[in-house]
Amino acid sequence: MLKRLVAALVIVTLSAGFAPAPKPKPKAKSKEDRALEELQGTWTLDSYELGGRKINLLGRQTTTTVKVTKNEWTIEYGGGGFGGAVPAPVKYTIKLDASKSPFWIDLTPQKGQNNVTMIGIFEVQGNTLKHSYASSFAGRGGIQATRPTSFNDPNNRSYVMIYKRTGKK
Repeated sequence: MLKRLVAALVIVTLSAGFAPAPKPKPKAKSKEDRALEELQGTWTLDSYELGGRKINLLGRQTTTTVKVTKNEWTIEYGGGGFGGAVPAPVKYTIKLDASKSPFWIDLTPQKGQNNVTMIGIFEVQGNTLKHSYASSFAGRGGIQATRPTSFNDPNNRSYVMIYKRTGKK
């Protein structure tokens, strides 16, 4: 009887040693990864503000869209504003800081793009994206561009763009 018990114990011990290892848990996404995931998709400009006042851009272009794919932000203009010409799409590389509230976003023009870096903030609520920014044009002539701190400061000289999601997330 003791031999059977020892043999059973040896078999159980050896079989446990050959059991498959548990699957590793998926790595938790960082705040930046989750924030970037929220930005993915196509967004159409709904309204535009400067210093708390709405600006009518419909006379300049009828459609402005932003397409976010991975860490690329592409602005496309449509509708034949700008004297009938449609500007070429402008591509930026996205850098986020999700430790700030609201989240910080820096849009740096990709190589070969003749544009300026935009420093700003953003938030996504449902299918609405708010993006407020100061362009580095403001930093020329010795004046430093200042990142906006809120979306509704009437003394702020930053732009606020409000977009609606029109494409897949």
